Amino acid sequence: MGKHDIDNRADQLNPNNDAYWSSRGWDERPDDYSQLESFWDKQKKVRFVHTTIRTMMDQLTIILGIAWILFLILYGIAYFYP
Repeated sequence: MGKHDIDNRADQLNPNNDAYWSSRGWDERPDDYSQLESFWDKQKKVRFVHTTIRTMMDQLTIILGIAWILFLILYGIAYFYP
């Protein structure tokens, strides 16, 4: 693939470029594109926060599970070897 082909592909994948919209059948970029762009940016942040919270909850579950196992071991040792 030559430089022209690579540049053309990059232009067609960039929503800020006219080639992006013309390759999708539009004459020009829609007027409400900036509103759509801000909406999708907010959605990305929501998904990121959800993923981050879920990851933290998974880690907390593992930590609490390990703490519970250690508690049972220590309790068993203290009970049988006073």
